[in-house]
Amino acid sequence: MKLPYVKGAGKTTGVMTAFGALNTNESAGENEFICMTNLSGHAYPYLATRRGRKKERSLASPGTLIGYADELIVIDDGKVYMGNEILAEISHGEKKTALMGALLLIWPDRIEINLKNGEVRRLENRIEVSGKIRVSQSSLSGEDSDTGTFIKIAADGIGHGFRAWDGVEIDGLEEEGLNGAHILYAVEENFLIVPGIQAASFEQAGGVVVERKCPDMDFIAVQGNRVWGCSGEKHEIYASKLGDASNWRAFAGTAADSYAATAAAAGDFTGAAAVNDTVVFFQEDGFHKVLGTKPANFQIVHTPANGVMKGCEKSLCMLDGCLYYMGRNGVYAYDGALPVKVSRALDMWKLKDGCAGAAGNLYRLSCRDENGNGHMLVFDVQTGLWHREDDIKAQAFASAGGKMYFAADGALYQADCGEEKFEWECVTGRMALDLPGHKYLSRITVECETDRGAKIAVSVRYDDKGPWEKEMVSYGRRSVTLNLREKRASFARIRLRGTGSCRIYSIARGLQAGSEILPGKRYE
Repeated sequence: MKLPYVKGAGKTTGVMTAFGALNTNESAGENEFICMTNLSGHAYPYLATRRGRKKERSLASPGTLIGYADELIVIDDGKVYMGNEILAEISHGEKKTALMGALLLIWPDRIEINLKNGEVRRLENRIEVSGKIRVSQSSLSGEDSDTGTFIKIAADGIGHGFRAWDGVEIDGLEEEGLNGAHILYAVEENFLIVPGIQAASFEQAGGVVVERKCPDMDFIAVQGNRVWGCSGEKHEIYASKLGDASNWRAFAGTAADSYAATAAAAGDFTGAAAVNDTVVFFQEDGFHKVLGTKPANFQIVHTPANGVMKGCEKSLCMLDGCLYYMGRNGVYAYDGALPVKVSRALDMWKLKDGCAGAAGNLYRLSCRDENGNGHMLVFDVQTGLWHREDDIKAQAFASAGGKMYFAADGALYQADCGEEKFEWECVTGRMALDLPGHKYLSRITVECETDRGAKIAVSVRYDDKGPWEKEMVSYGRRSVTLNLREKRASFARIRLRGTGSCRIYSIARGLQAGSEILPGKRYE
């Protein structure tokens, strides 16, 4: 008896050997991942678990981390540490810091720490004289002279803490015309010299205050050997005297003068940063860029654009000539022209509360989504891919000696260093199954490499309904195959998860043609 020849069902295979990264949007492709934990792009185009972290030490109440060459500076519990050495004791609370050469500037404490010799200096100085004060016409050297063009103000200790060319405010002199802003041309412990003409010498008993003040500033940055800052309350932008962070009211008509101006656009300041040869002050809906080389030609140009989200000033980081930061609609890269969004893959999460650090070619961002879930995200500026590590929330980042450090959960960590065992997981985007020929998924094969004792598990889910099906668990194998029963669906997702270090080289899927009549569908 001859039986009719029946042709076997057609089978095809698709292989993914290049993996994308995190994509929270509906459009996530089959080689991308809608959710991810403890994975990294360091093995791109393969998918790999992240490198471990190393706990350096415990912290009481970390405020700021600063990288200075190969040294890490930690502000913790009101103390400034470099290594195990305490450089200074300051007030508790959040700090704004900036480095100007070897000088560490700390606001609102208004102190300057020389990181070479450990010297600590108060940027402000105030002397209140209670004893006898004598005011007379003098020469620059301080000798009384009727033909001199300077005024000498003499009293015990009046010059303590001041230096020549400081810009100061003097108040309390009986000669009203001598009160106000002055530049100190010469200073000794017991007298000050300021320019001017005084008709007659006089003496008075105390009541005089001489003060060198720094403005209240919300954010600071260093650019062009000046410290820059801004005040949201006064809506003003300031620059210190050239090379001198203690002088903000030195107006002598030179290129080294201090600078102050009112910002025209409404809105609170949300951050400040030096970007290449300019300094930029951000708002949520724009930014002010300062152009020019000296006070005489400084210009403030406002650009309406996506600025820094309020509360995300710690997300500002320079990396490869670009400034990266979190705005209201995502993460942006700004090279001095216009900001460009680099986080479209994260749009579904609506991120906020950003704090970031940069080292090598990685921008590491700690933030929360609109539901309050924490995310430690890593953006590779070379590949343009985002990966998610875990839900740890960092309060500060710093890069020192090419290493990334962050403070979180009462401890100081070094990233991408050390031995650490953790669980990892990822879920792919939609894998279309409703193909010509009515094919269905019949097999999944994962080629991988795991450390000894590591575990990997593979499972599948159809049409985002029901539980994950037929999970295959493997220990230390290079190939994991999941054979599936016939099930018609529009699409499927693959879930990979495990424990220990793993690198995934490819995911192959087997498709088999089925009947043209779909189950559950009525044909007339």
